[in-house]
Amino acid sequence: MFNFTKKEQIVILILVILNISLVGYNVKIKSDVKILKSNQIKCEMQISANNEIDTKKDENKQEKEIVCVDVTGAVAKPGVYELSKGSRIIDAVNKAGGFTEKADRDKINCSKLLYDEQQVHIYKIGEINNLESDEKININTATKQDIIDKIPGIGEVKASSIIKYRQKKKFKDINELLNIEGIKEKTLENIAKYIYVQ
Repeated sequence: MFNFTKKEQIVILILVILNISLVGYNVKIKSDVKILKSNQIKCEMQISANNEIDTKKDENKQEKEIVCVDVTGAVAKPGVYELSKGSRIIDAVNKAGGFTEKADRDKINCSKLLYDEQQVHIYKIGEINNLESDEKININTATKQDIIDKIPGIGEVKASSIIKYRQKKKFKDINELLNIEGIKEKTLENIAKYIYVQ
């Protein structure tokens, strides 16, 4: 059919071999690319999953590090505010727009630490403080005298028992006061408005 010279046959053979080599090389590269893409997708999926886990951890951590307080009275913008744990009353007042001109700054300790669900009331000058002890005490840090003076119905014996209990194990919840001898549910119900745990 085709009459090729020896030289032409060698050239054709070389071209066929080169062509087969190039096709084989392209097939290998494509399979390598597919493997790389597959590994990259797996890696990206793993990174994405890890990022989602880290994000959820960060969100949970942030939730635990926030206190929500209700600022009322003589402030520019009364309302409920979220602040970071470790914030002080002055931080809540500032977040609420600051004191008004009528605020009685002598009736509040601005350096006190905030706790979750706290209400901070800023009295106006001349406003009568109906609840002289409207500031709750932290049962984990209060002195024996504070416990006696600021929690109605708690005398020296129960105050000593509270101190003794918290020296062994800090209170995590006010319901743990039921572990103190002499404090029953009715007593706890009556004193709960005077205390908090932090």
